Amino acid sequence: MAYSALQRGLIVVVFACLALPAQADEMQYLPDRTIAVMSLNFQTFLKSKAYAELKKQLPKIGAELELNLSQEIGIAATNMARISMAIPNDQDGQSEVGMIATVKPITAKGIIADKKAPDYKKNVTFKEIKIGKHVVHQENFQIQFDKEKPGKVQEGDVFCVVEEKLVIFGRMEGVRAVLERKEKPALSAGLQAGLKLASFKDDAMIVVDIAGMPAREKENLFRGLNMPGLQEQADKLRILAVKANDSGDRLKANASLVCADAETAATAKKAVDAGLASLRKKLDSNEKVPPELKDVVKRVDKLLGSIKVSSTGMQVNADVEADASAVASFVRALFEVVEGKSSDEKKAPEPEKK
Repeated sequence: MAYSALQRGLIVVVFACLALPAQADEMQYLPDRTIAVMSLNFQTFLKSKAYAELKKQLPKIGAELELNLSQEIGIAATNMARISMAIPNDQDGQSEVGMIATVKPITAKGIIADKKAPDYKKNVTFKEIKIGKHVVHQENFQIQFDKEKPGKVQEGDVFCVVEEKLVIFGRMEGVRAVLERKEKPALSAGLQAGLKLASFKDDAMIVVDIAGMPAREKENLFRGLNMPGLQEQADKLRILAVKANDSGDRLKANASLVCADAETAATAKKAVDAGLASLRKKLDSNEKVPPELKDVVKRVDKLLGSIKVSSTGMQVNADVEADASAVASFVRALFEVVEGKSSDEKKAPEPEKK
């Protein structure tokens, strides 16, 4: 569960853009033993050329993203300055902590008023729980589909306005641990090193302490990236840092993979090259691509071909620079060509798991 979110974040980071000045110190709210951090400067991302182009190519994406996110979180999209997620090394996925820095001050009362639960959630209430100097608000609800009777009352996610422009959210276990902690977060040397390669100052970033991940999750991470050669090297990979920054009409992105030694880095470079070649071949040989997407596939193929992969010492780097149209085409291809999904496709809601 936690790492599917991580893999989705790798897609988002590709076309995020334009940094905002820091408004809150997210670092102090990271969980202990954090192995992955994702952050996106959201407000100017909404105004970016890449996002505008994406909405032209996939009209429903923008409206659904902004509306659904605002209703789920209870903060207007226009008031979200930066969205971050931290994933610790735990077995049950209950300790993830999300953070939203806002443009204007927020209140718990305002968040609750603006939240809109999906139709299957009934009798939603929020329970106030005091943790030290903070007040946490926990969602309680019942699930009901069609004419079925409402199920038992469930305890959902919690949120806490920790600063006037910063709210944290997640399951009670993770939020409580952060709020009760007296010291700075205990972060691994790997994550700290990764945050020097990509940080909250970047327009969008993902940092992963690969060495700190459970073995099965290491394999899942690179399987999702269509890099089978990296799966075989998982035990010798240490840090993944991805960042994207906008320089006007062009988006510049970099991915750095730190390995255990130079030999592993050389092997990893070959795996990345092979993975990119495989993806390009998959796009080119897809006979089901409709005529209206032929140009999209061509732009994506050109973009993938422009990625420069190199290795120096223990580190592999992949650099790419693209315009808004190419970035939007890449995301569209992920939806409609690689995954074979239509932008009009709708999923039935799934019951929330406790």
